[in-house]
Amino acid sequence: MKITWGTKLVALTVLFMCFIVFMIVKMVKQDVALIETDYYEKGENYQATIDENKGADSLIQFEIINVNNQTVLRLKNIAHKTISNAQLNLKYLANKTKDKTFEVQIGDSIPTNIDITNFEKGNWVGNLNWTDNSGKHYLEKNFDIK
Repeated sequence: MKITWGTKLVALTVLFMCFIVFMIVKMVKQDVALIETDYYEKGENYQATIDENKGADSLIQFEIINVNNQTVLRLKNIAHKTISNAQLNLKYLANKTKDKTFEVQIGDSIPTNIDITNFEKGNWVGNLNWTDNSGKHYLEKNFDIK
C-alpha cells in the first residue's frame, strides 16, 4: 500500500496538534507562584532600596560558618557604628511557609550568631534591615544550606 502526500499531510497535522495539546497540558500544570506577593509596590519603591543598599557591604559582614558541628549565620559589625532596629528576614525560596524573621542585636565588637543547623536544605535569601547614625540600610545575601 502506497501512502499518498495527502495522507502524510493529515498525519503530520494530527501529530502537530497532539504536540500542541501536550505542551498546553504541561504549561497548565506548572506552578508559577511569585516569591513576593507585593512585587508591584516594591517595584515602584525600588530606588529607596537601592539607596539603602549602597555601601551596606562595608558596614555588616554576613557569612555562613560551621562551629562545633553547627551551621551558623554570623553577622558582624565591621564599621563599628551604633546599630538599632535590626531585622533579619530569611526567605526559603522553595517554600514560603519556612520563612523566618528575627529581631537581632548587632554589637560593636561581638558578632551575632544565629543557629541555622535545623533549617531546610536549599537556597535561602537573607534580608537585613537596620538603622544607624547615617540612616537606614539594607543588605541582601543569597546563601545555600547544605
